Amino acid sequence: MWGVFGSVVGSVLLLWVAFFACLKFLDAQFGGRVGEWLARAGVDLRPGYVRWYSRALNPWFTRMGRNYPTFLRQWYALGAVFGFAAMVCSVLLLALNLYWTLKQPDQPAVLTPVVPGVNVPSSHLAYYMIALAVAGVIHEIGHALAATSENMQVNGFGAFLVVLYPGAFVDLPEDSLQHLSPGKLLKIYCAGAWHNIALSVACVLLIWTLPFLLSPLYSTGHGVLITHDSPFFGHVEYGHRVVAIGECRVNGLHDWADCLNRWSASLMYPDKATGLNSGFCLRHLLHTRLTRFDSLASRLIRTHGTACCGDADQSDGGVEPTPDADDGRSSNEMCFTLGDPLGASSSPAAAARQLCSIPRQMATNAFCSEDERCQSETSGFVCARPVTEEHHAVIKLTLHDSSFLLFYGHPHALWYSLMVSDYVPRSPMLPTSFPSMIEKTLRYTASLSGGLAVINMAPIQWLDGQWAATAILSLFFPSLAPRTRDLILRVLSTGTAALFVGNVLTSVGLMFF
Repeated sequence: MWGVFGSVVGSVLLLWVAFFACLKFLDAQFGGRVGEWLARAGVDLRPGYVRWYSRALNPWFTRMGRNYPTFLRQWYALGAVFGFAAMVCSVLLLALNLYWTLKQPDQPAVLTPVVPGVNVPSSHLAYYMIALAVAGVIHEIGHALAATSENMQVNGFGAFLVVLYPGAFVDLPEDSLQHLSPGKLLKIYCAGAWHNIALSVACVLLIWTLPFLLSPLYSTGHGVLITHDSPFFGHVEYGHRVVAIGECRVNGLHDWADCLNRWSASLMYPDKATGLNSGFCLRHLLHTRLTRFDSLASRLIRTHGTACCGDADQSDGGVEPTPDADDGRSSNEMCFTLGDPLGASSSPAAAARQLCSIPRQMATNAFCSEDERCQSETSGFVCARPVTEEHHAVIKLTLHDSSFLLFYGHPHALWYSLMVSDYVPRSPMLPTSFPSMIEKTLRYTASLSGGLAVINMAPIQWLDGQWAATAILSLFFPSLAPRTRDLILRVLSTGTAALFVGNVLTSVGLMFF
């Protein structure tokens, strides 16, 4: 974990160094005009920090406030109600999250700090930054529109990037804020979090409707598509889809995850009924004939303390290779434990028989877990179950054209190594990764924006929750002495900040230690 985190930090530092080196080089080449142009554009550059500030959006904010004042005031009145509820929830959530994290450290927490390279894959860093940037911009637009709806002017709008954290800000005149009533101030302070919740809900709705929105270009519900960046790509052609994992039908990503979870459960809890069968039916006459002639493809032997397949290596996980074109053999032979055909001897020696065979040849037969499954179809069949390492399985992936792939290993390894998509392009010209990129961006935005909405309303210094708490006390307790009000705010802010720091330290400690 430290290695991945360190590589992310190192890459970020190198990017910043390269960025400033290129900037200094260009500025020197053009006689300092690059720096002058950036200053005129409102860009402030420092090591690890970029800031942009502009008044170009001020007319738009003013126009929106003047054209839709009634709607905006009602909209942000709802936001004030949400802000009050979010403030209470944020304190309770921080307290409960810290309690449960300390009580059950092995269980996932509701609130967890986002650390790129640790609990956010480095490959998802772009989605993370886009989501934060969008959430920050929408948040600050909320403050600006709420202010203009109350006849305030906006001084300016800006955005920034601190190392890897993108954000935005709005510049409101302090003297105008001091002359507003507590109710109007509460609407302005809660507007940002209210916009974040609205953004989160909008992203969830887009995720739900994404299959319909992309239906002219992509089809869904017909299996999962193996994408170009999959390790399995090369064993299948473009457009192949996985429609089943063993006997578990796959119509989409939800089924894909459910089937793999069922396979994992069957390995972790063998006695638990999962409805999955890991063996393959084999005709008794066939394995008798293989024993007699010692076939190159398969050999039936009795176990006498020696390896079933002799020197043949068993794959340590991955795709079963395509059989050799010359003799139909593969170097990846595997032991299969054989049952007895109906009416055959049930002696220990018969039960100990094993078949050394190529899994690809065995996988063409029907699935089974016990001999009765095969004998219920027709007599003379036995169930051949692969002999695997603990928590490993031979998993058959059936494709839409009835061909199949074999995977040997833990189902979780299949989940992490095989990249699939719910969306099948209707044209080979369409990129397979585009729907996945859109969906990941929406999911990150919904998650981060919703989390920021609640946390930002916590009554902690420098957060919107602190100013909202001040407005709430002034609104509902106008006769409260300033000294008493300040004491209440100080105690509330200090206690909530302690909860926040405790959550961060506990979560980071569990991540790294």
